[in-house]
Amino acid sequence: MYALPDEISPARLWSTQLENTHIDREVDVESMDVLNMKLKKPPSKAKVQHDLMSAEQSLNSGLGVTSWLIAGIKLQDAQDSLRAFISGLPREGLRTDQQRLEVTKRRENLQAAINAFYEDAGVLFPNVNLYEQRCESAPEASVEIDGDDDGNRDDNPRNPFSVSQNEPEDVEIPLPSSFVDLPAGLGSAAEKELKIRIAQADDALESVRIEIGHKSYLYRSNIRLAHGKQQRLRGYAAVKAVDKNMRLHIKSYNRARWALGRLGAEREVLQRYREVRKEDTRAITAVYEPNARNQRNVALSWIWTMDVEGDSQNSEYLEELYRVNWLRARSRADRWKEEHILLTSEMEWVPNFFSFKEDECKAWATLTRDLPGHRAYAIRQANMWRLMGVHAEKAFAEAKAKANTNRCLIDYASSRIRAAGMVWNRHGDSFSPTERKHFAAQLYRDLETGMLLYSSGCFRYPGIIQRPVALGMMFKSTLTGMLHLGRHASTADYETPNPIPDPVLPAYADAWWNKNTTPGLSLLGLIKAWQAQRDDFEAVRRESRALASSETVLSRSLDESLERASASTQKAIDLIERDMALALKGVRAIEAAITETEKVCQEVLGTC
Repeated sequence: MYALPDEISPARLWSTQLENTHIDREVDVESMDVLNMKLKKPPSKAKVQHDLMSAEQSLNSGLGVTSWLIAGIKLQDAQDSLRAFISGLPREGLRTDQQRLEVTKRRENLQAAINAFYEDAGVLFPNVNLYEQRCESAPEASVEIDGDDDGNRDDNPRNPFSVSQNEPEDVEIPLPSSFVDLPAGLGSAAEKELKIRIAQADDALESVRIEIGHKSYLYRSNIRLAHGKQQRLRGYAAVKAVDKNMRLHIKSYNRARWALGRLGAEREVLQRYREVRKEDTRAITAVYEPNARNQRNVALSWIWTMDVEGDSQNSEYLEELYRVNWLRARSRADRWKEEHILLTSEMEWVPNFFSFKEDECKAWATLTRDLPGHRAYAIRQANMWRLMGVHAEKAFAEAKAKANTNRCLIDYASSRIRAAGMVWNRHGDSFSPTERKHFAAQLYRDLETGMLLYSSGCFRYPGIIQRPVALGMMFKSTLTGMLHLGRHASTADYETPNPIPDPVLPAYADAWWNKNTTPGLSLLGLIKAWQAQRDDFEAVRRESRALASSETVLSRSLDESLERASASTQKAIDLIERDMALALKGVRAIEAAITETEKVCQEVLGTC
């Protein structure tokens, strides 16, 4: 069954959803869920491991490879943990017996796990001798944590004084990503490791986010709100422990990034996982210091945009961080709107108050005619309030003049475009192909200049700059190809009030559409022409001069032509959307057939 154009048009669908949300939210809060993102989040490492192991069991092929890969990755993380533990101890000669015993126990457990890892590899890959393979490890890079002055102290590289490099924490773990030359028979394992490494990177970023959230609350509860030096010292110790854990997670993330490059991950995957820098580990100021200065435009790091499935639900820190930052951003936007309304109103209230005080002081003077001193004081006070009112009106007028100047210039540009469009509508058919091409190029240049002014004005004065009729409709005709222009200008994606009418002057400076010889005006040329005719144009804008009968007919004809062209274009777009929907349905059917064929091939190969 064919989908209706209205059903596949995103703009119409989203507008309908938003309208229904505003209507239903008072009785059904869940209707506002359409405002939430519904992106597919990357699966966790546990989910990837489960899927790979389930596939191995269903196909009865490669059993144990996924568990072996996970064990190798855990061994690499355990090596980092052991090196970090050793780096936190005194030098070898200054350690206590208990500390030496603890190091020995941890090395013994790690060595036993490594031996088991090699034994499992011998069973899974009997034709591959891991002891003879050349391996490489991820480059040792210093991990910097924001706010940690001695952050590099825990970065314990491989022991340079070890002759044999046989300490368990320094042994290379032979995984497909670490082999210089991938042995035959490990291709399937390499593909599985690629999926696991992607999940490892996502999990590591999730852990980093959790630690940052934990650190932010420690700053607030244990340090900022702590009473006394002892409590603050305990708070800093807790923050240091968080930094230590965060450093291990970042190392795991860096190792996953390195492995993805070795395993031949796609370019999009490599670009998705960027380097974690020092500024990315900064605690969230909105949590521990809500009233900090110069923080209103500070955005969260990119790591907060990569959400692993279920991470915010599983961590109270992340859930609270997302909530706080969203509420603060929404509050800032609402406050800016309120400030705009209040400031506009205060520009009227302040002069009115000064005028009221002036009249009040003048009334004092009439009551004290027999007291010259009192009367002089009253007149002086009245004059003071009058001067304050004059100063306020002057300052406010200057502020408003900037927006009015931009608005007048945009209206003037639109007025010129309307005049050119009327000439095109009247004489366009009589133009030769060369003249038509030349006229269209000049008109495009004016359109480009006008849209540049309109876009910049909307962004600088939101809610004040209104879209003129001719500028919008002529730009629409450009998009429809009515003027056969070779390129399109860009417009501001900003909601503005209803379009306003465009006044038309009897004559224009540098009216190229009458001569068809001079080039269209540049931005500087347009400003000069507007300055030369500003007074006349302002007078016409204030009077809202009606168009002459002939001009009215031509203007109406132009607008109707543009509307018809726009309607035709919309129909064409709807047809294209329907064709795209049908094509997409066909592609999905092909994909389903390919998937079914692959399953049959796997079943046949598995039974052989």
